[in-house]
Amino acid sequence: MKIAIISDVFYPHIGGVEKRYYEIAKRLAKKHSVQVFTMQFPNTKRLEAIDNIKIFRFHRIKNLYFNKKRKVSPAILFSIKLFFKLFRKNFDIIECNSTPYFPCFTCKLISIIKRIPLSITYHESWGNYWYEYLGFLGVFGRIIELLTVKLTKNLIAVSNFTKNLLAQQFKIDIKDIKTIPNGVNLKTINNLRVKKDLNKIIFIGRLNPEKNVDILIHSFSKVVEKFPEKELYILGEGIEYKRLKKITKELDIVDKVKFLRFFEKESDVLKFIKSGAIFVSPSRREGQGIACLEAMAASTPVITAKYPFNAMCNIIKNNQTGIISKANSESISNSIIKIISNKKLYERICQESYSYSKKFDWHIITNKLIKYYFNSINRRSKD
Repeated sequence: MKIAIISDVFYPHIGGVEKRYYEIAKRLAKKHSVQVFTMQFPNTKRLEAIDNIKIFRFHRIKNLYFNKKRKVSPAILFSIKLFFKLFRKNFDIIECNSTPYFPCFTCKLISIIKRIPLSITYHESWGNYWYEYLGFLGVFGRIIELLTVKLTKNLIAVSNFTKNLLAQQFKIDIKDIKTIPNGVNLKTINNLRVKKDLNKIIFIGRLNPEKNVDILIHSFSKVVEKFPEKELYILGEGIEYKRLKKITKELDIVDKVKFLRFFEKESDVLKFIKSGAIFVSPSRREGQGIACLEAMAASTPVITAKYPFNAMCNIIKNNQTGIISKANSESISNSIIKIISNKKLYERICQESYSYSKKFDWHIITNKLIKYYFNSINRRSKD
């Protein structure tokens, strides 16, 4: 197959979407032709081949956000330039990241002109959350998302949670949406020889408002009152960094909270996860949560917060493969204390979460995707 992958973000840019496409692309590229079209961030090459993946970067951009909101104009300009990039090439199928929506319309136009199938992958669905994010202007975001969903019948969701949201919010036949989840490098994690630090509580993710790291810090301040030997390690970068540092000063726990920049090597990230005693993610929105799956595979118990748009709540079976807490600092701190204080519960979660993670190996996920792509191509050829 000749596959075009379109995502505004891609390796080495850090994030869940970036990781999914990189892990899948490098496995697809072993037997298929894979070309990735993405934005060009600082310190990246316009043209590059990594793991047999041909990467085309264009439309330079320093960051995706302004005033804590995603910029719109770069997505539009990227989409316009994308048309001319794709028009000159031939593919068997186009795979497009659903966000930031505008590239999907370009891909649809190319799919009509070239008579090839278009597959769109949804990592999350915002639906009515648009109104919370943009106020009355959220109606435009919701309309654009609705139009995007209607562009193709080849819709992929990274979790059943996202699949059900799409079906409910946009009145789509659930049979038209295929769940192909994110994955983990199970073999790599198993081969890591890392000693677990039972005093180490960890978080991984972008330091953006929806990640609720401020709630985690407040929760930890209560934990450390009872267990002064515990430390919180926050691995990530983002627009909330200065505010979060300020909170640690106000709570007088600066020496107990360590902020770390993203590691360049995936093995270092996985070592960090495996070395942690507990992984806490109180995020308001998660399409699935790769770091959550990696923590499970590393036998590091996961605590998350119950929010309507947090798909991690569907991955975790409460008190079996992790803990689902109420969405406030007191409940999260109580959950952390509960798992610290109960050795039997801790060990059970470690064992059951690891067993659960086995079905998410990236090789299994990629094979599902290959089968889906072939079926999409065959359906198109019969039209």
